[in-house]
Amino acid sequence: MRDSVTKAFSTKLNLTKTIQGASFWAPFPAWYSDKLMKGWEFNGTVPLPKDYGFAKWRKRQVESVVAKVRVLMKNRTLGEYSDDCWYFGYIYDTEFSMNREPFVSRCKDEAKLAQWKIHHYFDTRWDLGLQ
Repeated sequence: MRDSVTKAFSTKLNLTKTIQGASFWAPFPAWYSDKLMKGWEFNGTVPLPKDYGFAKWRKRQVESVVAKVRVLMKNRTLGEYSDDCWYFGYIYDTEFSMNREPFVSRCKDEAKLAQWKIHHYFDTRWDLGLQ
């Protein structure tokens, strides 16, 4: 998704159409293109697992994963760095080879993640070794 937005931005193609095409990951594509338009450049990501388990989709227990991804950018004009944290999650339906029910939000909005887990009856299988 990031590469397609960057390409559309740099080649001056239809950025709006590209963002709409990446709607599975909304609102991230719009946020990322806005950062590019304001002079920010991609500098890397720091992905970390946030949670793993099973969620219900059409009465089936299906694997589900949530990642915490820090998006690192820099702005040469401002001489500044940015470090923005995002959650990305989805239900991975291996039976039908589909990613379903995407979840994308800023990390500061933990309530949205909690709501997504409740809505999909998320059952964590994350074993941190704590007894």
